[in-house]
Amino acid sequence: MISRGLIIACIASFVLGCVGPAPYQEYTLSEAAMASAKAANASLYSPGVWSQAEEAYFEAKKHFKEREYDDAAVKFEEARRLAERAENISRLKKFQSGESF
Repeated sequence: MISRGLIIACIASFVLGCVGPAPYQEYTLSEAAMASAKAANASLYSPGVWSQAEEAYFEAKKHFKEREYDDAAVKFEEARRLAERAENISRLKKFQSGESF
């Protein structure tokens, strides 16, 4: 007869083994987008969108650290999209005001 502990251990290892691949590409792309937005002074020229991007990025990193890769991938994609938007707004506002990039 199989012990309950062995059954629980088998189920736990099966569930933990079902974790999908880590979203390294999404992580890298969102990290690059955040750096570009920061370099464009997005926090100054587009504070609302920049704040949303930061929040999504930090949530994504939290999910990544906790091995919740599906949630992390979604949040990294959201952070990338928002960071790119914040960067574009910043560059447009700089251009309209006559500032250099």
